[in-house]
Amino acid sequence: MKKFLRLFCLCLVFILSVGFVSCKSDKKDQSKIYEVENKYFAQASYDTAVLTSMGVNGNQGSGTTYEIEVVSKCAVSLTEYTVKAKLYSANNTELYSFEKTVAKKIEANTEFNIREEITYNVYFAISHIEASFSGKSKENPNNASAFNETDAQVKPTVTFQTNGGTAVNSIRTNTITSPPTTSKSGCLFGGWYFDKSLVSPVSFPLSIEKNITLYAKWLNLTDTKTCEETSIKDWDGYSSSSTYYITPTGFDLELLASKQYYMQITVSYEVYYERDYDLPLGYAGSPKYEVFILNSDGLGTIEEDLPTTKTATRYSVTYRANMEDLKNQSITLKFSTDNIQNIIYFQNIIVTYSCKKSA
Repeated sequence: MKKFLRLFCLCLVFILSVGFVSCKSDKKDQSKIYEVENKYFAQASYDTAVLTSMGVNGNQGSGTTYEIEVVSKCAVSLTEYTVKAKLYSANNTELYSFEKTVAKKIEANTEFNIREEITYNVYFAISHIEASFSGKSKENPNNASAFNETDAQVKPTVTFQTNGGTAVNSIRTNTITSPPTTSKSGCLFGGWYFDKSLVSPVSFPLSIEKNITLYAKWLNLTDTKTCEETSIKDWDGYSSSSTYYITPTGFDLELLASKQYYMQITVSYEVYYERDYDLPLGYAGSPKYEVFILNSDGLGTIEEDLPTTKTATRYSVTYRANMEDLKNQSITLKFSTDNIQNIIYFQNIIVTYSCKKSA
């Protein structure tokens, strides 16, 4: 019996010793920190944002900041992670680089982000990024599968270059169902394009497979031109009229017509002459003149001056046409006079073209 008890005690001590060592070993393994290499991170994606001092989206101005948010995920849980990123323009010029570490617990296969403040110029020039990651984990990464280039673990980023329009924040998505909206003073939005040259238009819905930048096209709704100063007189050796061709150019007339726009052409000018005159046979007071804005059919606006004294006084005359007419018409501005003595001077002649939405 004593031998049996002695043997039993020895076995019990052995079991307890083994358990203690095992527990100690487990505790030691749990406290170990592993270095996690870039191959265990998904390919980086990124967002950009425009933030004002009030915390809402806005344009460049006082209190406005611009940020980039680099996004990825890791095959193992992390206790901290680090990104080294370089930002490039469309012609592969390096715009900016940064390295940042965040001490934060992240579960395996969960997206995380790192934000960095950037300048206005960098924000509007970013075309793509290159990023590498590293991290620390309590899990052995050798027990996990590394990501490869074909793994679609992070949604691609779509960046919008508005070309002077109101900002549109980049998004991470696989599909865009409808075009984002943006606006620009004096312009009509002409759609999104795949290229800076605005040759390849985007059709929606759009499937996204990789990081891309879309470019906004704008159509001018307003334009101006300046005519040379002129003087006229109905007298031997002088012309009794002065003519300018002011047909609008640079407008997509077919598209504007399809969207029910009309064209308003306004000519403003200053007119003066040296003095009134008083001659026999009814010629008294200041000389008269007329302003014509006419199409090639001779139709349009005629503004006849009243016989009042003028010294560099500003006037204007307006002509309205639909887009279909403008595609086949030449628009002419003409000053004429019945003056028989004084030269009439026209200066600061400005033609303004405005496309307006029909009611």
